Amino acid sequence: MNQILEEYERTIANNAAEYKKLNDLHETVKGNLATLEMAFHDVIQKYERAKAVIEGFKANEEIFKDNIELMEKNLKMEAQRYESLKAHATKQIEKANKENTFLKSQYEALEVKQNAIIKRLEIKTAALENALEQKTKECAELAALCDEVTGKKV
Repeated sequence: MNQILEEYERTIANNAAEYKKLNDLHETVKGNLATLEMAFHDVIQKYERAKAVIEGFKANEEIFKDNIELMEKNLKMEAQRYESLKAHATKQIEKANKENTFLKSQYEALEVKQNAIIKRLEIKTAALENALEQKTKECAELAALCDEVTGKKV
């Protein structure tokens, strides 16, 4: 019976040691589970935050796409407006150049005409100066002749 009792005590001691080991293991696993649950909770929170950020990015992406579309439309309109203004300005420049050419040719024609008039007047003036000089000479000769005939000396 002693032997049975010793075996029983050994079994109890083994069971107690086994229980302690299992209990320690249970506590370790329980701590690991708590840590794992906290980590899982953190991962879930990070996932939710990332999900919210991604949703924000998607909303911003849609807004940006709409803005890009609007800006492209405005760019096309402004390009058309630019081309229209450029064509108008080109027409105005061509018109001004034609008018300038016309006025220049008119000015040149007027200048030629005025130069011809000046030349004629210069010729007429030269002829009148020659005639005046001739008349002055004739008057002087006539005066000298008259003085000679009348007997006076000047």
